Amino acid sequence: MCDDCWKRAGSPKIDSPGVRAAVAAIAECGGDLPPLLDDYNVEERALDGDEQTCKDWSGAVVIPEHAAKMLAVVQAMRPLSVQERYAALALSDGYWALP
Repeated sequence: MCDDCWKRAGSPKIDSPGVRAAVAAIAECGGDLPPLLDDYNVEERALDGDEQTCKDWSGAVVIPEHAAKMLAVVQAMRPLSVQERYAALALSDGYWALP
């Protein structure tokens, strides 16, 4: 959760199918990707990982099913613009709401 990060990015509130898909993937994941979900690392290099990267990010022992959910978040975020990524994270954190 980084509302300052979202605010510094201009507080984007973008409602798109991609943003909604990312929010759904985040909800399924349960928040075990701190560098992405808590720290709002939305740059391309932060999303270059694979399933092992997701496991490393979580800092915990991860069962394969959960690693797949974490990877689904990364995959949902990759095609989005940086602004859409911020919007998705902020929406999932409750900083703004869909109409």
